[in-house]
Amino acid sequence: MRNWVIILSLLCASWQTEATQIHYLRTNTDTLLPAGSLEITVKSALLNSAMGFDYQGQSNLLINGPALNFLLGLGQRADFELNWDTLRFTQTESGAFSRDISDVSFFTRILFKKETHFPSFSVRVGAKLPNASNETRAGTDLTDTFVWAILGKQIGNFHIFTNTGLEILDKLGGGQHDAFGYGFASSYAWTQKLNWVSEISGRYEKSNSPINEATFRSGISWLFTSNWKLDLGISMGMISQSETIGIRTGISKAFHVF
Repeated sequence: MRNWVIILSLLCASWQTEATQIHYLRTNTDTLLPAGSLEITVKSALLNSAMGFDYQGQSNLLINGPALNFLLGLGQRADFELNWDTLRFTQTESGAFSRDISDVSFFTRILFKKETHFPSFSVRVGAKLPNASNETRAGTDLTDTFVWAILGKQIGNFHIFTNTGLEILDKLGGGQHDAFGYGFASSYAWTQKLNWVSEISGRYEKSNSPINEATFRSGISWLFTSNWKLDLGISMGMISQSETIGIRTGISKAFHVF
């Protein structure tokens, strides 16, 4: 039954082209923020029975946030994103509880081809800095780098966008994980201001790798004023290492800065 819910959610989805990043999704949209615009978001996530932020084992409860996200439109073909997860809270399987300051990450998205009869094509590159300590289970204390290809296509009332790419995660003691990252997302516009968005996303390195993820997410994105937006979604893991269930939310305000 659960698999049918996931399939129907994806088939029923379309996307409003003026929308920007949906903050409970892992899949990045193909729509750039307009030049001179700044979007500031406060977001958070609560996950049950997911792999810990340090990738060292399962946890009873993970809380990520409050987190801050800044998205700046640089021109017709690029934008820049800075993300700071601020605080992370972990409750281990034994019941022990820890918290710590978390990671800063940054990304640049570059549009190479606008959508015509064929999908739009963008590249998103970035890195996560080693702010979070592995001793408090808030992170890995290592640098990770990412590069994704983004495709997006409007088909009638439907808009579908995908991310595929390479995720390089450093290992404690040397070496690295080279994983394939993926995301397939779409959304349904109930009104001009209210969208229902769904995705299947994750990463895969090899069988039984601790960094493997596979998650289904679905929820709403609501532009409740001309420059305030609420994102609210739920998530369900598709493999044991991802959460059994999670709640993800973000509230954004847009500004015109130049």
